[in-house]
Amino acid sequence: MRPILWLVLFISIVSCESSTRISSIENKSLKVKGNEISSKSEIESFLNPYRKELARKMNDTLAYSEQELTKKKIESTLGNWVADGMLWYTKIKLNKEADIAIYNSGGLRIKSIPSGPILLKHIFELMPFENEMVIIDIDSNDFKIILERIAEKGGWPVSKGFHLQLSLDNKILDWSINGTRKLYYKVIVSDYIATGGDGMNNLINKPRTSLNVLIRDVLISYAKDQKKLTANIEGRIVKDKVNADE
Repeated sequence: MRPILWLVLFISIVSCESSTRISSIENKSLKVKGNEISSKSEIESFLNPYRKELARKMNDTLAYSEQELTKKKIESTLGNWVADGMLWYTKIKLNKEADIAIYNSGGLRIKSIPSGPILLKHIFELMPFENEMVIIDIDSNDFKIILERIAEKGGWPVSKGFHLQLSLDNKILDWSINGTRKLYYKVIVSDYIATGGDGMNNLINKPRTSLNVLIRDVLISYAKDQKKLTANIEGRIVKDKVNADE
């Protein structure tokens, strides 16, 4: 008896506020002889309808942008938009308390989102991983460690109301959230950062609340709510003209 090759396809994507995940699986068996599939054309004819459906869904329009949102250091329109979306969703959609949202630059997987129609595929390209949002509860010392990592990396996306002033050699000169500092903070991050990713080992054992929502879904919801994407360079992170020891 010739062996059977089972093709498992993850096809249908559900786009809604609760989750934008793969929602259905379809199995199809094809006969193989040795290591050769009996008919390559049979595979192609099987895959093509699903490719077309996937392409159609990925080209759904979520919103519009008059400007290109770009990823840059030390502050960027794309980074600001992502961090603001995380804070907005947590406060408005989930009714959760938080002081700030922070995302690592490496987690933004494309350099820009173009002006014009904002498509579902743009958000998937920006956030291809299944990272979820988490609120960590930390004191000012641990928050300072996060700031030092942001400074070391030459800037990470941070939400509105935050101000960090750095020297030319990326040393912290001043910082505040909405003009103040506190002893304790509720910080929105990805589960990747909360579990020590990108050098944030000090966060591994900190108290946290999982929000059970993909950051990708958060941004899809944010884009739909905004309708017209807006993001500006606001001086959230700035670099001084002198070194810290001068």
